[in-house]
Amino acid sequence: MHIGYKRSKENNCKFEIDEYSSKIVKRIFKMRLDGISPTMIARALSDEKISPPSIYNGKNIKKTFTTYLWGLSTINQILSNPIYIGDLVQRKYDKVNYKSKKKIKLSEEDWIITQNCVPPIISKDDFKIVQDMKKNNIKRDSKGYNYLLKGLVVCGDCGRAMSVRRRVNKRKTKDDQVEIYYCCSSYIRYRNSVCSLHYFKEQRLNEIVINYLKDIFTKYVNKKDLEAIGNHKESTINEINNLNNEIIKYSKKIESISIALKDIYIDKTNNIISEDEFIEIKSGLEIDKKIYTDKIVELSKFIKDIQKNSDNSLELQKKIKDFLELKNPNKQILMNLIHRIEITKDKQVKIFVNFNLN
Repeated sequence: MHIGYKRSKENNCKFEIDEYSSKIVKRIFKMRLDGISPTMIARALSDEKISPPSIYNGKNIKKTFTTYLWGLSTINQILSNPIYIGDLVQRKYDKVNYKSKKKIKLSEEDWIITQNCVPPIISKDDFKIVQDMKKNNIKRDSKGYNYLLKGLVVCGDCGRAMSVRRRVNKRKTKDDQVEIYYCCSSYIRYRNSVCSLHYFKEQRLNEIVINYLKDIFTKYVNKKDLEAIGNHKESTINEINNLNNEIIKYSKKIESISIALKDIYIDKTNNIISEDEFIEIKSGLEIDKKIYTDKIVELSKFIKDIQKNSDNSLELQKKIKDFLELKNPNKQILMNLIHRIEITKDKQVKIFVNFNLN
């Protein structure tokens, strides 16, 4: 159910304006028309402890510390929903196919829009102005700047992603006027109600992360370590060969048991051995056969694990080599090497990587 409306008691398929929540919708549109950004609208409603749609509508959702706070996406959805001018939009999404539950968003030309279907809350003129404001407010980086670590940096206190912010410092020269820094997104949206103010300069963070990686990689690829890698590779090949020889040995034993089972069956048929003797010998041979079969399965799995670890080691060596050869590592290489970077309120940086050098 869309915030601002409720279902009619007489006709469950009919929408009626909800007196309380429609006032919230009107207020959101008025704030936006007054020039207040969606982020600041979300923050104001959260500060006033106004229940967001998920709580007001009584949805059965998992409660977290952000459940009772207004999110930026919620505000944007309300500001762009034509239901508030009376138009009901259907078939925004469709299933990939009849067997799948996965849905894809359809283009606007495929939507089914029923005009004047519900009582309007917002005038069409006001709604159009808000949509125009959204189109004209798209921020682009004119220099095409690529934030090297964006998407990897999270707040070490609340766990939310850290957003990139740009600030003009008028005291600096023209070339150094713009300062780029990471700031906790929870604080940007909700202020101190969720997290505290802490930020970190992007340039300084890039230096810390790159120097950290270069330091551990340089230590790892010194001459002694490279010799150890070569010896490890030779040792791995010998180990796999030995394991394959073991598999061959057990396979021959299983083959011998299969022949023996045929022989004792012939002996029983020719009355050379009794039924009881046949059952006893057969049982013992089948137990041995299962033991050898299990051994082969175990050894095969062990070989796969060794090969996988060896492949991972070679892949890591290539990544290290690529990284050290670059004067300015690109974003893709860093995304492959780094799992996440945490920054705490006391500006401690913790780097978690996607590999193990032990």
